[in-house]
Amino acid sequence: MGYKSDHGFRTDLWTSVTKGLPADLTRKAHTHLGKHYPEEKDQMDYDALLAVVHEVMADYPEWSWNGQRWYQ
Repeated sequence: MGYKSDHGFRTDLWTSVTKGLPADLTRKAHTHLGKHYPEEKDQMDYDALLAVVHEVMADYPEWSWNGQRWYQ
């Protein structure tokens, strides 16, 4: 019974690439994902999703990614 739905798997991936971010920046990244990658978003892997979050976070130089989470 270790089966996880695709939605659950994707949610876990998204949580991993936005870990440490406040809710408003997580929403902003999610909106960016839906607007700029509507077709690709459901097939993106961890690295691709992280790259999308990095695109958004380029506007917030006070935030950094340490390989596991975002921090200020």
